[in-house]
Amino acid sequence: MKKFLLVILSLTFILFACIYIFIPSSISGTVLTTFKAPINGVYRCTNNETILKKWMPGTIGNMNRKITASNASTLATDLIFYHGNDSITSTISMFSIVDDSIAVQWKFDVQAGNNPFTRIKKYNEAVAFKKSLDSVLHQLKIFASNDDNIYGLHVYEARTKDTLVITTKTNLDHYPDTKEIYGLINQLQQYANMHGAKQTNHPMYNITKLNGDSVRLMVGLPINKIVAENKLVTMVTMVKGRFLVCEVRGGEDAIHNAMTQMKYYFPEHHRTAMAIPFIYLITDRTIEKDTTKWISEMYSPVY
Repeated sequence: MKKFLLVILSLTFILFACIYIFIPSSISGTVLTTFKAPINGVYRCTNNETILKKWMPGTIGNMNRKITASNASTLATDLIFYHGNDSITSTISMFSIVDDSIAVQWKFDVQAGNNPFTRIKKYNEAVAFKKSLDSVLHQLKIFASNDDNIYGLHVYEARTKDTLVITTKTNLDHYPDTKEIYGLINQLQQYANMHGAKQTNHPMYNITKLNGDSVRLMVGLPINKIVAENKLVTMVTMVKGRFLVCEVRGGEDAIHNAMTQMKYYFPEHHRTAMAIPFIYLITDRTIEKDTTKWISEMYSPVY
């Protein structure tokens, strides 16, 4: 009997020793994937909650998630997963490989404590969590491999058909509203009619910020022939160069967002902006009052 108890105690000791040796108090895990995408664009997919929720579920298992920190210099985002008193810390990091390909690494840590039974429980949880992270990281790969998802825009290269454009501009101490933009457009339309010219495409505009609150509003109207200029109206012959084009749906906030995204797009795709972008007004904003139905096209000259 004593020998039997001794054997049981020995086996128990060995079991506990194995638990402490092979299951540490802090359990770490890593999942990794590689794909082709702009590395800074992928980083924004991890540190921006609005984009993050498009590819990562709000919960993994029964654990909620939250961004706790991000570092643009190291391209790393810290996330914590939590449920009750349980939490798992993690870091998503990314590294350039070659030819615009990147590696995305997701490391996590589970605190297992000193209780041997808790360590076994936490080990099993860590194994399941790693499997879930691997699946979620695959979703990031699918999502970020598509530029449309990174920038929220479909960007393509094209040439404008418009070569003859009359333009006018004005400086303002405030951001122009629809009435002011179309006021200048109407002036150009009247000027074209006076000179026997026909409008050949949608009107276009650009708003450039100057010093302080000042902005410069420039509008253009494509026409079918050269007309005389005056102090207010300039005749422009556009070069049929290359443009990066994207459709924008919404009002000026959507335009501002598209401008910001294109500022990311150019360097991340090794392209050079040749001049300021301009916006074609596809929807007549004086007729359609619902800004969510406004459609515009942004043309950015590119080298």
